[in-house]
Amino acid sequence: VTGHAYAVLGVFATKVGERLLQLKNPWANTSWRGRYSASDVASWTPRLREEVGYDPDVAAGVDDGVFFISWDDVLRYFRTIYL
Repeated sequence: VTGHAYAVLGVFATKVGERLLQLKNPWANTSWRGRYSASDVASWTPRLREEVGYDPDVAAGVDDGVFFISWDDVLRYFRTIYL
């Protein structure tokens, strides 16, 4: 969304080398559906869930706008970032 703002809630460099951002969409009406979304069961291993303190099973039932996205996907899908 052009001109849309997300809150950065967390930044993680995981033990397996993945860089993740935990973001909050203040509109909380459309969920991220890519890698590390709440529905991405392949990426959320038990070890990773524990490392970042996230339970995608719980998150899938709540649309609070909070989601994780990899840094690679941030670079792929966002043209401009202001912090």
